[in-house]
Amino acid sequence: MLALLDRPRADTATLPIIRARRLLQLAETGDGGAAMDLVDLVADRPRDYELHVHALVLLHADVAGPVLSRNIPQATEILHALASHTRDENGSWPEFQEMDQVMLWLWRIARYADRTANWDLLEAAATALFTWDASYDQWTPQDSIRPWLAGITGHAAHIVASLLREHPGSACHYSAVAADRRAHQEIRAAVFTTD
Repeated sequence: MLALLDRPRADTATLPIIRARRLLQLAETGDGGAAMDLVDLVADRPRDYELHVHALVLLHADVAGPVLSRNIPQATEILHALASHTRDENGSWPEFQEMDQVMLWLWRIARYADRTANWDLLEAAATALFTWDASYDQWTPQDSIRPWLAGITGHAAHIVASLLREHPGSACHYSAVAADRRAHQEIRAAVFTTD
């Protein structure tokens, strides 16, 4: 009993990234409570670059999507914080692999939000995605994002097109979609460039 009472204190004294990695391991075994605890830990530390870039984006999107959906205001704050972490606390760039990892995770969260018609989550995830994409011209994630943009329809296309117009530094990376007649007209117009 005493050992159990001491556990929370020991966890609090641990570095947040170490605690986050333990929660990640538990989440990978199907522990939904660990996934929620990880998201809560990240939410409590919006300025912690390491938690966002080295822990949150390692949580599988099929798990992270539903957890983020349970509290949209919290999810929006987390994704806004992730968008602000395009540089670390020393102003240094992430490694190329980290850039890819963050962008692909945000794309997967945006796809999940689109599939579940969770428009607020879609807006928050796509905003963070286009912020990172405007900062770093990473071809690997763009190769996945491009066909997604070409296939978006309905209200999702309206939301994403609006965000692309707000992020021209990202929109220009997808100018090829403008020539795709199967793509939604709003998306095509948002990425169209005369250059």
